[in-house]
Amino acid sequence: MLEIFAIVKHEYATQDVTCYDCMRHYCRNCVAEDEVGTYCMSDVCGICNRRYCFNCSREWNCLGCDRFFCVECMDMKECDKCYQNTCLKCISNRKCRNNCCEGKIWCEVCVEYDGALIRCGNCGTNVGTDYCYLCCDSNSDDVIHSIDHCGECGENLCGVCRVIKCKEEMRNSCTGCYRFAFPALLEDKERQIQEMQTEIDKQRNEIDQLKREVEDLTGELVELKDMKAEQNSE
Repeated sequence: MLEIFAIVKHEYATQDVTCYDCMRHYCRNCVAEDEVGTYCMSDVCGICNRRYCFNCSREWNCLGCDRFFCVECMDMKECDKCYQNTCLKCISNRKCRNNCCEGKIWCEVCVEYDGALIRCGNCGTNVGTDYCYLCCDSNSDDVIHSIDHCGECGENLCGVCRVIKCKEEMRNSCTGCYRFAFPALLEDKERQIQEMQTEIDKQRNEIDQLKREVEDLTGELVELKDMKAEQNSE
């Protein structure tokens, strides 16, 4: 008899869960979860284990770990790619190498599975070689070291590695990669030309200075010869 009463009490008791805010009681059937989700209660906070009814709900769900947190327990941040709430533990510490997204927040889900940060197929194993999707999608000529996918050779390379590849292979370089690297290669060639011109101008100035010194010495030599000729005539 006691066992039957215990079962009935468990199944039909009016108090099973209490909202921490309004202190109203909810029975087991009303807070049970089905395919859609919880009927009228939020999930348990991952820190303080409190629950709230939907009328008083003060919790946010983290997309990364799929846990709920009270607003008092966790200062949730919004991911700048998926715009979902993210707990502090699920914020990625990886940053863009171009420093073009200073202050932006990427959740681990977007970084690992949704391309918020992209790594080079060559140097991507190194720390600090990530590029954000913002600079990789940019068409700006100022962003020449982002990661691009070459449709001809199929490689995902950052600008630095692609330029090195094109310099090393040169004549045998993939035309698709060469088009990506062309702005940097052109800039490098112009820099080399400028350095050569500077060196030429420097050497020209040195030659002009040597010519002036030779002319001065020649003038002094002529004067000495004239003086000697006068002495001999006396």
